[in-house]
Amino acid sequence: MVCNATANAYQSTVEVLICSNALVNPQSLPWIGTISGTPVGFNYYPTSTNLTTTMNFAADSNGSYSNAYFTYPAFYISYVGIAADGGGSVYKVDAVGYGGSALSVAVVESTYEIGSGVNNLGGL
Repeated sequence: MVCNATANAYQSTVEVLICSNALVNPQSLPWIGTISGTPVGFNYYPTSTNLTTTMNFAADSNGSYSNAYFTYPAFYISYVGIAADGGGSVYKVDAVGYGGSALSVAVVESTYEIGSGVNNLGGL
């Protein structure tokens, strides 16, 4: 499926799509779709009732638990193809998380292979 917009992902209420179009420059934010020219990805919220950027992890220096982040963490999963060993499919996962401003950001990228779990080892 071609992903050409953003969506909100909750813990268990939203289907996350596997995109056929990979991000061209994951380090360039916000992520922009190559086809649509608009922002793409899945914004993550801990619950469907907490649609804010306030995460109450720890008290700040003023004793407040209203630690606001610049914007929501997000992720994007794209299909890469068949694994080199032919034993599964390869996916690329990109994710971004922010601190208190747009300048405090971390982007990570990883690949993941999902296989069938059955291998003929040439025995019997």
